[in-house]
Amino acid sequence: MRKKVRERLRRENSKKKPENKPILLVVTGENEERYFEVRIKEKNYTSITVELENSHGDANPLTVIEDFKNSKYEPPFGKPVKYDSIWFHFDYDNEPNINRQERQPHKDGNFNNACDRLVEKVDEKGAKSWEIDLRGKKKYKVVYSNPCFELWILLHYKYQTGFINRSDAFRAVKQLLSGYDKGKRFDSYSEVRDKESIAIARAKRLENHQDGNKHFNFHERTPSSTLFFLIEEMDREFKER
Repeated sequence: MRKKVRERLRRENSKKKPENKPILLVVTGENEERYFEVRIKEKNYTSITVELENSHGDANPLTVIEDFKNSKYEPPFGKPVKYDSIWFHFDYDNEPNINRQERQPHKDGNFNNACDRLVEKVDEKGAKSWEIDLRGKKKYKVVYSNPCFELWILLHYKYQTGFINRSDAFRAVKQLLSGYDKGKRFDSYSEVRDKESIAIARAKRLENHQDGNKHFNFHERTPSSTLFFLIEEMDREFKER
């Protein structure tokens, strides 16, 4: 009798769909992976999966997108289903002491072609919001940090408009957060969560700052981070459910 009950429950559960539409977030560093894992768990966003692209070294964003854009969510029961949306976060990762002539143009081109442009909209009441200007129909969205994820952490503490490379950004965060290091999956979210609204406001100011400087190529927009858009979109989507 118990076996029949278990079989019936298994069949019923296999027909159930995920409570929320599943979302995949692909990141390219362990510290941002840990950041979002903690944030998602704290907010109980149960249908968001975080995946780490760990090819080691500078990954080609276009290759990463191709590898992940058809990924499927595997529920505890039932058949895999397509993710409702897939997000990617990429770092530009400019190196210290490398000028424009010494960079490899194809790397800049790959980064520029992968990223999505944010456009600030103003409604009839004067309220401002940011939208992604999608080029063609696609199921994935891309946000970025230039030079690196550490800039996003740094924005929780200061407004940075001057050029900064990834080594300097890393050193600045390491001074602010004791124990922060590459490859240690440091829980930076717990350290900065109370300053998140400040970081979002500063990141938005940076977008306008770089537009004002007419830096329309993404690799030129140092510093800038559109992670604020991903965070606001995730929060908005779950509040509306």
